[in-house]
Amino acid sequence: MDTRTDALIRPFSAEDAPAIARLHKSFSQWFEEQEITQEYVLSCSLRHDFRFYTAVVDGRLAGFTGVLFYESVGRAEIGPICVDAAFQGRGIGSRLLSEVLEFLRERPIHRVTAKVKAENARVISFFERNGFEREAVLQKYTRMGEPAVQMVLFP
Repeated sequence: MDTRTDALIRPFSAEDAPAIARLHKSFSQWFEEQEITQEYVLSCSLRHDFRFYTAVVDGRLAGFTGVLFYESVGRAEIGPICVDAAFQGRGIGSRLLSEVLEFLRERPIHRVTAKVKAENARVISFFERNGFEREAVLQKYTRMGEPAVQMVLFP
């Protein structure tokens, strides 16, 4: 049985902000301890050095990712990447990541990182399956003192 989902991967639209904030909150145990509001999402979307991409299935936001990029130094950081539990395991996260990497390839970016809480083995494995390598363990990285694994890709 094919579990892949036909999802539309597209750039962020302001109408996505409430759904992104809700989806982020539903996975808050895996992210930094900051509440992400609709207003925060909108303010990030206005930055010249940040992009959101979304996955939509049947009109519903199924996932999103963001990327902060610094063209002047050739670096970018992906995060967060989040797929609704109802759509996980269907290739949506990989497609979102692929879209972001394509965006970065069009810029002078030579180093892409992602930071993942060390206990989140599933997402660490996701990044490894998508070509990232473990670069470092960052001790006491989160506000709660949790370690994070820094993943790296040289596109």
